Amino acid sequence: MNPETEPRASRLVTPALVVGIAIVVLGLGLLLENLNFEYAHYIFKFWPLILVVLGLVKLKACHGTCVGGYLLTGAGLILLL
Repeated sequence: MNPETEPRASRLVTPALVVGIAIVVLGLGLLLENLNFEYAHYIFKFWPLILVVLGLVKLKACHGTCVGGYLLTGAGLILLL
């Protein structure tokens, strides 16, 4: 599919956007940890969810075989166990 015929909504969530949001969340987590916020450790406990989300975004974006999406999702789920 070329970008002109692809629906606009499917291009809103891209891997670059997910990585950018992950960096912002990581920065906020580090800030909260420095400010001695007692719940900041939960952000670092669930960091593998970033891998799961990236994998799911890659799976949604591809229209064929996406080994990378499956690997990211599987690695994130294993690390969450």
